[in-house]
Amino acid sequence: MLQRLSKIHLQRPFAALAIPGIVAFAAAPSAAAQTELVFSLDYHGPLIGTPTIGGPLTHGDLLVRSGQSVFGPALPPDILYNGGQVGLPGYSGCVGVQGGIPCPVEIDAMSYGFDRILTPDPLDTYAVYFTVDEYAEGDPSLLAGPPGNLRTEAQAFDSSGDVYTSGLLQPGPIPIPSPGPGRRNHILFDGDGQPTGIGPFAPSLGLVEPNDPNLGLPGALQDTGSHVDAITAQQPVNPLLQTLYFSVDGPGSDTTFGYQHTGTNGSLGFSPGDILASQNGVISLFIPFDQLGLGMFDDVDALIFHDNGNGVYDPWLAMFDWVPTFPTPGPGTLAMPGPPPSDLLLFSVKRGSPLVGTLDASGTIIEEGDLLLPPPGGSGLPLIYVPGEAMGLKTGRSFPGERGDDLSGATILGLGETFLDCNSNGVEDGVDIALGTSTDTNLNGVPDECEPPGAAWCFCTPAVDPCANDYAAGGCENVTGVGGILDGTGSSSLFLDDLVLTSTQLPTNNFALTFVGQGATSVTLGNGVRCVDSGGSSSLYRRPISATGPGGMCVESDIVGWSCTDPLLPAAACIMLGSTWSFQTWYRDNIGVVNLGPCGMGSNLTNAWEVTFTP
Repeated sequence: MLQRLSKIHLQRPFAALAIPGIVAFAAAPSAAAQTELVFSLDYHGPLIGTPTIGGPLTHGDLLVRSGQSVFGPALPPDILYNGGQVGLPGYSGCVGVQGGIPCPVEIDAMSYGFDRILTPDPLDTYAVYFTVDEYAEGDPSLLAGPPGNLRTEAQAFDSSGDVYTSGLLQPGPIPIPSPGPGRRNHILFDGDGQPTGIGPFAPSLGLVEPNDPNLGLPGALQDTGSHVDAITAQQPVNPLLQTLYFSVDGPGSDTTFGYQHTGTNGSLGFSPGDILASQNGVISLFIPFDQLGLGMFDDVDALIFHDNGNGVYDPWLAMFDWVPTFPTPGPGTLAMPGPPPSDLLLFSVKRGSPLVGTLDASGTIIEEGDLLLPPPGGSGLPLIYVPGEAMGLKTGRSFPGERGDDLSGATILGLGETFLDCNSNGVEDGVDIALGTSTDTNLNGVPDECEPPGAAWCFCTPAVDPCANDYAAGGCENVTGVGGILDGTGSSSLFLDDLVLTSTQLPTNNFALTFVGQGATSVTLGNGVRCVDSGGSSSLYRRPISATGPGGMCVESDIVGWSCTDPLLPAAACIMLGSTWSFQTWYRDNIGVVNLGPCGMGSNLTNAWEVTFTP
C-alpha cells in the first residue's frame, strides 16, 4: 500500500547558498544520439485501425515508438511515414480497416540502404536485430541462457511483439554453431513493456501482448496480440527525403497455419520476391527476384541493405567486395576511400517459400530463419550468410522433424550506432547483458551501471557545523557521538521504484522524517545543517514521521509511488524520468529533556542523498 505524505509548510524562507564541501553526484554517462527503431505491423493484430499520431494504423505504415523509452503500458506507436507516402496504391482504402482483414498494403521487409557494411576483419563484430512471428519457439538450448530471450518470451506467447538482438557475430559466411554459447539472443524492445514472469523488463513498443497462436487467425477474426513485421534503423533526418527499399507480402495462404496473405504484390504488379524502391512516393522495381536467386513465388521477409551510393543494385562478384577500397595515394596526396563496386544485401524468405528446404550455394539446406546472400553477379544460388542458429532461432536443421522459426524482419546498425546504449560503450545494452559484460540484477533490461541508486552529499564539515560538531562521514555529530548517515540501495529505476533510503546512527527510540526536494541550500537547523531545498517548480516535501526504534535507524521505500499518487501532494511533486531529487532525514536529537545534543537544539540531520531517476 502506498504511504501517505503531506507537503511540508516551512514557517520562514531559507536563503539559497553555496554549499562548501559537497561531493557532486556522478550521473551515468550520457549516450550519444541514439538511432531510432522503425517498424511495421502485420495485418493480423488488434492495433491495426487504431487512431494514433498520423492517423489510424495500417500494416503499410512505418512506425516509431511514441515518446520516450518507457517500461510498462505505453501509447500506441506513431506513424513516421504512412503507406500513402510510401506510394502504396491501396493505402486510402485500407485506412481504418481493422486488424485481421488482409488489406493489400503489407510491408514485409525494409531498409533505408544505410545498414552496416560487414567486413572480413575478425574483430569487426556486429549484431543482428530481428523480429519473429507468433509461431516462433526459439532455440531450446536458450532456456539455459540468460532470461529475456526468444525462447523464454515464447513461453508467454510474447515472441511476436518483441525485437531481439543476437549476440556479437563475426564476419560471415558464419558456420552453423553447435548448441551452446554460439547460439544466443536477447530481448531489446518488448511489445507491451511488461515482464513475462520468466524474463526481464524491456522498453515498450506500445503494442498488445500476448499473441497466443492457438487463439488467432485463421480460426478467429484477428490475432490476440501484435506482430512486429519489418524493422529498420532511422537516423534523425526526414524520411521523405530518403529512398525506402522494401518488399511486400505475397498472395495465397500460409502453407502451415492456413491464414491468408494480403497479396500486396498484386496491387503493385510485382513479385513478392522483388526488392522495390520508393522515393517521393513513387515506387519502382529495384532488384528483380531472380537476381536474388529466387523463384517468382518466393517471398522476401527480411532485408538488410547498404547501397554503394550510385542508386542502382550492384551484385557482389567476390566476397566482401562491398567494402570501400583505399587506393594507393599519389605523391603528396592522401589515400581516400573509393566507392565499393558492389552493394551489401542480405535477406530471408517467408515460411512456405519454395526456396525453403532446398540447398544453398554451399550445399546447406535453407531455412526460413536464415539470412541469405544473393548469388554472385546476380545469377545462381543464394548463400547462407547468417544461419538462424547464430541468432538463437530454432531450425529444422538442428532439430530434424520440427518446424523452424520464421525470421520476420532484420537490420544491422551502422558502425557506432545503437538503439539503446546507456553506458556509451558502443554496445547495445541488451548485448552487454546477454554477454555478461553488464549485470542487470533487477532484470529491468537496463545495465546496473546506468542506474546507480544515487550518491551522498552535504557532509558536516568544520566550515558548516553549528557548534564544532563536524562529522566527515555524514551529518553533524548527535547525542550518540557520531553523525547520522543516509544511504541509498536498490536502483534509480523509475518503473521498478526499488530505491530504498536508510538512515542510521540516529538516537534510539525517537522520531524522524525525510525531506524531499530538487534544490540545494546550506542553513543551520537544530544541531545540524539542512541542505535539501525546493527547486524549480517544486516545493520542499516530507515523508511521514518514522520511529527510529531500538536500532537508531529508519527506512524509506516506495519513493516514486508516493510522489505521484498521494492526493495531498501537487503534480509538481511527482518524480519524472530524468529528474534529479535530493533526500535528507531530519530527526530528534535528544536523550530525555536534559541532553538536547551537542548544540542544545534537540534536532539534527543526516547527510543528503541525490538521485537522477532512470527508466
